[in-house]
Amino acid sequence: MRLQRGYVQTTSPEQTAVRAPEIGHFFRAFISMLVALGVYVLGRAIVDLPAVKFDYRLPILAVLMMASGRFAIKVPGRAATVGVSEVFVFGTILLFGTSAATVIVALEGIGLALTQRRQPLYRALFNVAEPAVSTWSAGTMFVAVSSMLRSMFGVFRSGRP
Repeated sequence: MRLQRGYVQTTSPEQTAVRAPEIGHFFRAFISMLVALGVYVLGRAIVDLPAVKFDYRLPILAVLMMASGRFAIKVPGRAATVGVSEVFVFGTILLFGTSAATVIVALEGIGLALTQRRQPLYRALFNVAEPAVSTWSAGTMFVAVSSMLRSMFGVFRSGRP
């Protein structure tokens, strides 16, 4: 069997050529933009890492996040699941900030891409970029909203956002 111009060709005469799935131009543009945004976000997170105060909890959270990445909990009554590792992602955001969580999530995506060898390149790039962009966006919004609440109402005065 071989892939040639969008068709899967078989070597036996009994089987016919089957159309292989192709990604469209819109989908290709979306993936390209997401990967470019992921590179930007990851670069920014890496530049911000020296400001993070590391202690023994960060590697523990990173290991727990990567180890629990393959486990999911089904949401009752919905066709959805929630990853167990999301708890550790939010814990990392709360304790160490957005940059540390973004880098760890990107490393988890790289590990996932390396373990699933038969996936297309665009899927591997998506698996690295999408969680990094999502984590960075969620963490940035959390910091912005908590800063706004702190300045408006004096909330979170004794702790870090």
